[in-house]
Amino acid sequence: MIDEIVAIYAIVEDLLKAIGHQKDCRIEMSDAEVITAALVATRMSIINVARTGKFSSDRSIQEYCEDIWQAEAVPIAIEEYSQANAGLQVNN
Repeated sequence: MIDEIVAIYAIVEDLLKAIGHQKDCRIEMSDAEVITAALVATRMSIINVARTGKFSSDRSIQEYCEDIWQAEAVPIAIEEYSQANAGLQVNN
């Protein structure tokens, strides 16, 4: 994980330099550090939500389907979580 954070920071720092961003000497954290922290926090939040599994609202929706709409569940295939496949996949 630390390698990913360092890589994100390096990319953000390079992007800020490329657009000619000037550092404000009055701040304690660089803009790249702030952006990196936000990106890492966002990534961790998304992963945490993805790992929560079944939500309490799932039962309510199932009861509505069965009791009110008389609708049957449609089975779907869900791939098992794999850290190797967890990143963003970009197809060229």
